[in-house]
Amino acid sequence: MEKRNRMIPIRSMVVILAMVIAACGMVPAAAREIPICTNNSSQVLPDIDGELIVWMDYRNGNYDIYLYNLTSGEERPICTDPADQWDPVISENWIVWDDERNGNHDIYLYDLSTGQEMEICTERHAQRHPAVNEGQIVWQDLRHGSYTIYTYDFTLKEDVKVSDHYGTVHPDINDEWLVYESGGDIYAWYIPTGRYVRLSIPDEQNHPKIWGDRVVWTDYREVTQSDIYMYDLTTENETPICTNNSSQAMPAIDGDLITWEDRRNGDKEIYLFNISSGAETRITDDPAWQSDPSISGGRIVWEDHRNGNPDIYLYTPEDGPGFIPVADFRANRTVGTAPLTVEFNDTSSGMPESWAWEFGDGATSEEQNPVHTYGLPGTYTVSLTVSTATGSDTMTKPDYIRVAEPVGALHLYEGWNFISVPQRLAPGSSTVTEVFTDVDMAGNEILLYEPGEGFIPMAADNELRPLDGIWIYANASSVVDLIYDDDPVSPPPEKHLLSGWNAIGFTGSSDRTAGTALISVRDAWRYLIGYDAAGQFYELTIVNNESDPAEVSDPVHPMKGYWIFMERDGVLGSPVPGTLTSRIMSIAPGIIWNRNTTTPSPPHPPGGG
Repeated sequence: MEKRNRMIPIRSMVVILAMVIAACGMVPAAAREIPICTNNSSQVLPDIDGELIVWMDYRNGNYDIYLYNLTSGEERPICTDPADQWDPVISENWIVWDDERNGNHDIYLYDLSTGQEMEICTERHAQRHPAVNEGQIVWQDLRHGSYTIYTYDFTLKEDVKVSDHYGTVHPDINDEWLVYESGGDIYAWYIPTGRYVRLSIPDEQNHPKIWGDRVVWTDYREVTQSDIYMYDLTTENETPICTNNSSQAMPAIDGDLITWEDRRNGDKEIYLFNISSGAETRITDDPAWQSDPSISGGRIVWEDHRNGNPDIYLYTPEDGPGFIPVADFRANRTVGTAPLTVEFNDTSSGMPESWAWEFGDGATSEEQNPVHTYGLPGTYTVSLTVSTATGSDTMTKPDYIRVAEPVGALHLYEGWNFISVPQRLAPGSSTVTEVFTDVDMAGNEILLYEPGEGFIPMAADNELRPLDGIWIYANASSVVDLIYDDDPVSPPPEKHLLSGWNAIGFTGSSDRTAGTALISVRDAWRYLIGYDAAGQFYELTIVNNESDPAEVSDPVHPMKGYWIFMERDGVLGSPVPGTLTSRIMSIAPGIIWNRNTTTPSPPHPPGGG
């Protein structure tokens, strides 16, 4: 669990809640407003991430997607197709929107790093209201007659249903949680396990937004007005943020900061609440209409009607952030073998001015986005402290980096061994002769297995390939060193599987669940059986029987071979770990370990020592 340590005086929660419930008291805003786009057409529904702002723009006679870069001051069109584009959202280099060019609402992506546009989902029914987070895209989808939540699998290049709730709309997502509205309630779906919880009481709540472990929404439990509420997924506590006698709606959250549109003064205005200090700020006071705020790093953008048509405006601090920063970070990898080089990225909000990293192995850094190499196996806790003149905040992620012994030692036991190589081997160290030259096989051959053909002896110059299950007999226990190919542009391996029994292995440097490892054939396989070479017996059968998804917890190992029984043909690939879809598929359709007395017997190599 992530831990925080705020090094500033914090009022007690009792005082904060009393102040919030009583009147949503205001403090002056020491900041400035900046017009981002004020042309004579309509600009609506902005979103902001860091220095980048996107919105819908009607200057060309239909709604297009435009982008503004706060660093360069450059504005540019992202999509100007003659049809309408709706609801743009941005996360780092990805801009995602709802597009009508095909005659119905579809989901499209534009990658700023490549300049490429991509169709994400063009299914003939409506797809609306996308959300994006660090390479993960979700949306609400009408293909089943009622809205459900879908995501896109970039490995399989197909869309995947996430939620079994129907009537689910307005999704939002972070690394571990998917939140959405269903039947007037707010739900949170925990991606690693598939567990979901209802966050709100049985009344009308809508438009949830999530940051870290906090979820905010518009709440209609008071019949005459709408309010802003927050739920903490860690403490399981609900907090009213603003409950004055007018209506508040459309909240957005970034770290300790919550913003929303507020009608206490008649027209809609933008307000801000700081969770740590309990201070509320009136952001806009123009008599015109301001609505639909979005927030990132202390900056707020909104739709503004002061010029007679909707424009895009920005609130930014005048002399530095003026807010307590909220520390957060991510890493490009958290598991691997030594030496493991990790790129750390600061994702803190509140515009921090300094950074202090502790990597858990005694090393530190003051860079914003450092690169660190872990030389020794172990589990490492990483912390980041960010600071401004206002205060500082620390995020600690216990056991965040796990470094294993280098995978390269293949252990053979006396008797038959069912093995696989977990990645491509280096030229000169990849054939049967080159790898097993010192192994006494007692006159037995090394065997592959092909459905319909049976066991096939390998020739001396045959290469050992990832994803192949290989049988080898050893007259005595031994250790074989593997030398891997370090070519960074090698394509990921694939293996075509036929119905019936196939001999396979898995790629990677560490154990994975069966559901994750078999994502590419998730609904085509039935049985998976490993072999214990030390004891010379088959292990318990893994059965894909669409049972309780929460039972998926047992690992498969990258050095071992496995028998897999396919109910139809498929292609075994190497899934990209850490994505939403790989985590979804590791719990669905539901894979359990089970003693199964009716499992068909797999083939077994003949002979022996």
